[in-house]
Amino acid sequence: PTRPPTPDQAPVSIIAKLILTIPNTPIEPPRTMEDNARLMPTQGHHTAPKWDEEKVHKLAQYFQELEYLFQDCQVNDDRQKKDYAVQYLTYDTGETWMSIQEYEGEFTPAATHDEPKSAACAYTYEEWKAEIFKLYPGSESRD
Repeated sequence: PTRPPTPDQAPVSIIAKLILTIPNTPIEPPRTMEDNARLMPTQGHHTAPKWDEEKVHKLAQYFQELEYLFQDCQVNDDRQKKDYAVQYLTYDTGETWMSIQEYEGEFTPAATHDEPKSAACAYTYEEWKAEIFKLYPGSESRD
């Protein structure tokens, strides 16, 4: 008498053969707009914005290039913008820019009926940038 086939001897269906031949690679979820955001270039990369402190009149162009990158790379946080702006500078210039109160400092707004006197608010990127332009007479902000 013939015995029934064991599982390893049983005929394999066409679908099972196809499943066994598909490589074991994970299926990627659909990409979102955020997934497609570029990364900010590293310091010294050929696409990184550059500014020569000797060319004060080009400071506005440096910030304009940065802000194009911020948009392309979806950098929206004021603190990140400040950090990136400093990252591409020489060490000494970066230290100067970071020493400005608007880089990390906080201010206390005047008391109003809605806002207690002790409420602290961090300075924005735009406020900090305005202070940078004041350091370099002749740089004239394009804002």
